Amino acid sequence: MNVVYDPDTKVFTYSCPHCEGIIITEYNQLNCKIFRHGVFIDTLKQIGCHANKIECDKLRKNNLIYGCGQPYEIKVSHKKHKVYNVYKCEYK
Repeated sequence: MNVVYDPDTKVFTYSCPHCEGIIITEYNQLNCKIFRHGVFIDTLKQIGCHANKIECDKLRKNNLIYGCGQPYEIKVSHKKHKVYNVYKCEYK
């Protein structure tokens, strides 16, 4: 899936590769490029990027997050032109 990057706001916008929900990520959040699709309903803060499957399933089951809680990765597919794509990945 393609990622749209806005250099003015330094924000990526893309769809979750699992549930197709819309995700917005700031450029400064791209440390290891692995994420879980979910933000806490009460704080709107991103769930831990390395949260395990049991934790993510529990958050989703108890309706504590917006998003599916599944893992995905953002990869640079063309460094020269800075083309980013989103892929499903395993819980790491």
